[in-house]
Amino acid sequence: MENIDNAVKKLIKDIPGIIKLLRQNKGNEAYTEFGNIFNELNNVMLTFINAIPAINSMGLDIPTDVVISQLNNMVEGFQHKDNVLLADTLEYEIMESMKLYDEILMQIQ
Repeated sequence: MENIDNAVKKLIKDIPGIIKLLRQNKGNEAYTEFGNIFNELNNVMLTFINAIPAINSMGLDIPTDVVISQLNNMVEGFQHKDNVLLADTLEYEIMESMKLYDEILMQIQ
């Protein structure tokens, strides 16, 4: 559990810099940075998705389909080099999921 907790905290720290680069139209630099965290971010999101049924059994109501949609939007923005879609998805969807997952991880430790 400690490894996933560290990964979530690192992503919460790293993602805002990528969002800033995307918003400044520094696409090459942003996509390089995003490429550096993509596998870890994807793994954390998939771990979160797989944990949702157990989390929901503790009384929360996290819709799995919404988190899957966030992951799909992120991948689509990255694949199409769509700065706006990727920045918006990272800022308004992925970061919120990461923060929620971080809170949940802190409560269950």
